[in-house]
Amino acid sequence: MTEIRGSFELVTNGRKGLIMRRQKRKPRRRKPDHRRYHQALADCLCDIDPLTGERKGSCFAAYKGKISVEVSLTPRSLHASRCLCQLDMVSKTLWPCFPYNTWKEKVCVECVDGTGHCPMRFYRGKEKYEDIKEQVDLCLCHKEYNHCVSSRDDGVIIEIDPTDELDTLNITARSEAQLRVKQKSTTTTTTEAPQVTQALGFENLTDEIAIVTQAQQNLMFAVGAMTPEQKEGMSHQLDEFVLKCSFNQRDCDMQKDFTLYYDNTYGNCYTFNNGGASSHRAGANYGLRILLYANVSEYLPTSDAVGFRITVHDKHIVPFPDAFGYSAPTGFMSSYGVRMKQFIRLTAPHGHCRKGGEMDPNFIYKGFNYSVEACHRSCAQKVIMDMCKCGDPMFPIPERAGMRACQATNAEERDCLRNATLYLGEVYTKDKEGIPGCYCHQPCEETNYEVTYSAARWPSGSAKVMDCNPGDFLCLEKYRKNAAMIQIFYEELNYETLQETPAYTEQSDDEQSSSSSSETSGTVASCRYLAPGEELPCLCKYDADGNIKVMKALCPVHGFMVRRGYDYRHSSKKKHRHKKKTGPNGEVSGQNSPAQSSKEP
Repeated sequence: MTEIRGSFELVTNGRKGLIMRRQKRKPRRRKPDHRRYHQALADCLCDIDPLTGERKGSCFAAYKGKISVEVSLTPRSLHASRCLCQLDMVSKTLWPCFPYNTWKEKVCVECVDGTGHCPMRFYRGKEKYEDIKEQVDLCLCHKEYNHCVSSRDDGVIIEIDPTDELDTLNITARSEAQLRVKQKSTTTTTTEAPQVTQALGFENLTDEIAIVTQAQQNLMFAVGAMTPEQKEGMSHQLDEFVLKCSFNQRDCDMQKDFTLYYDNTYGNCYTFNNGGASSHRAGANYGLRILLYANVSEYLPTSDAVGFRITVHDKHIVPFPDAFGYSAPTGFMSSYGVRMKQFIRLTAPHGHCRKGGEMDPNFIYKGFNYSVEACHRSCAQKVIMDMCKCGDPMFPIPERAGMRACQATNAEERDCLRNATLYLGEVYTKDKEGIPGCYCHQPCEETNYEVTYSAARWPSGSAKVMDCNPGDFLCLEKYRKNAAMIQIFYEELNYETLQETPAYTEQSDDEQSSSSSSETSGTVASCRYLAPGEELPCLCKYDADGNIKVMKALCPVHGFMVRRGYDYRHSSKKKHRHKKKTGPNGEVSGQNSPAQSSKEP
């Protein structure tokens, strides 16, 4: 009898019955230091296409050995980066190497422990890794390499310095040294007080986007506690922000044409055309053309996008770039076509527009005209200050005795601010009028701008940009990553005016005689406001007896009689004769029958 060793499973085959398939048994793990391939971090140079910005193949790691690259001697098309490489301890090389964020962590099912190499075959089940870690391996994979490198059990990724020689590299000593540094940094880490951790709002946050958003808010709270001079000094200055500027084919006056406005979200903002410059022709060549520089090297880790924020607005109102702005990315020419619209609204009793809202003591945007968004934010700040005894640093803090911005690390103030925000949301949901005692009606006169956006890649490479000559792609790459060309222009020189007029007016008998002269002169008589759905009243004239004296063709009640040629010289009140009728049992019943309408004398 032949003995069969190993484990087998039975698989049903429709035509051949049962077939025995041998299961692969995972070999016994070797010590991680004795395998051939390891994950390693190293400085590297990547070949980047100057036109498309795409990387070409594997990057080159910086180390001393059989293959070495000096990072300081960078060719024109190579760009320095930090790469994760496959460290081969047999050939003493680092290859392939790709930027760390392009590797993906997977659960591999067929890794070879003796080498640390894994094919691209992944676990597709639903069980947790902790329950099946004896049968599978964690690995880092790259689609261009089409293979994976298994992770070490201790989680260490070997760090290679450009001065390291791979021929003499001791993996065991290097990994133990990194573990000691990691443990030391873990034990010496200071722990924030529980109330501070609660105030910062990072508890129970695992999503990276949510964490970055919360960090951005905490940063704005920290900056909100500074003085206006400190805030403006921390942000971009005009000379380093605006590199070139022209308007209507003429150079801009950097000192007169731009006005500083500090926004609590974006920092220093610069308003163009505060002095009243005008354009006499439509089109991109006769508008504003401006070259902006971002300087990405100064960005904070909380900055998740590179570019600029553009707002087209009336120069007398607050811009609010966080709500009404348009993003302009670097490396593009962003074009904004503008059309102006003017709104003229009715006051009471016909409408509910508001005049002079900026004079309200609760209006926090001093120096600007009234707008609906400014009113809403002023009302919200008032509620927050009344509830929390401190102001939201996202909005201006009014000058009150003892009033300050809520602190970022004060758990009580942060909780109060969150509760106030929830309360405001409930108020606007239940009551369409908004916060009681703080109603934000539309302004009686308003100027808005409709914006059409389009973009094209910039720079082209064939034109000179600042200090870069045409064809100098390495120099132009700096501006492609840090700068953007903006052009804002009128699509048409005409503008649209939307004006409200009374839908219906009532006039007294004395006013009827002067109606023709009033209509000729363009004046409109006052009238009672009619709610939606309310029936229009009769316009006809009546005498003292209730008879129609003058019937108008536009009367909503009797006008059809005039338009159809009826004899309208009858009283609108109908007289009735009362007839009595005796029933079979002697009862008397009354019946009204309409009589002929009497004619007017």
